Amino acid sequence: SSPGATLTNFGVGQIMVLSISASFLPDAVGELGIYLNGAFNSSTSLQDYVLWGGNGVRDSVAQTKGIWIDNDEIVITGIAAGETLQLKPGLPGNSAADYEIAPSTLGAEQVAAPVELAIKEVGFVDADTLFVEFLYTGSGTVKVTESGTLGPPFTDVAARTTVATPTPTRFEFDIVGSALFFRLEEE
Repeated sequence: SSPGATLTNFGVGQIMVLSISASFLPDAVGELGIYLNGAFNSSTSLQDYVLWGGNGVRDSVAQTKGIWIDNDEIVITGIAAGETLQLKPGLPGNSAADYEIAPSTLGAEQVAAPVELAIKEVGFVDADTLFVEFLYTGSGTVKVTESGTLGPPFTDVAARTTVATPTPTRFEFDIVGSALFFRLEEE
């Protein structure tokens, strides 16, 4: 555990190691939720969730919050001694597909590959249509947003007009009636 970390004082970026028995956290089927308080049926209280090996009890609460898919279990058939469920680098942990079974890395330095999102070129397709070509090394999706003030709020351009994607790293959209500043955002 991180120095100073306790169950009642747990900071951002700290690691908490819990030694719990198999009867408390069963091997074959289980779920783990982190709550702000004892309101276990409250999506407001639920902060994080994972389900493995079968049907859950609180997965519908996690689905309501938008942090898990109801009845989506991580399949652990064939898990061997010394292996653990691990969140894949760069993924949010909101579905079974975001996890993998792998040898335990507890205590090992964790290095996630950096995600790069950069504009490569901006230009005009015609007098009313702008194109943005970009580099993206992540596994999520990218959207183009706009603002009239070079600051918040930025709104999704797709809410105003059609955004064409002739290639996975190129957006084309109508600029008539648009804001003055554009940026790319990872979703």
